[in-house]
Amino acid sequence: MSKVVGRLQLKATIYLYVLVGADGKARSVRVIGLKDPDMRKFVARVAVTVKYKPAVCAGQPCEMVYPYHLALHPSR
Repeated sequence: MSKVVGRLQLKATIYLYVLVGADGKARSVRVIGLKDPDMRKFVARVAVTVKYKPAVCAGQPCEMVYPYHLALHPSR
């Protein structure tokens, strides 16, 4: 993602909400803060490819939403 941010000179503050299943896989992603729908799709696709550590509820892996705050700034 850093390469894309640098090439596009993208500057944005975005929020991601990733629903992670008990198996550690992303079930869904909500992206807030990007006006461009193609960039929202790109960020969501990247977030889905990440392997997450599932939350633990009553000693067992469980589904939970992971919130992320990202400040994207092109390198100078």
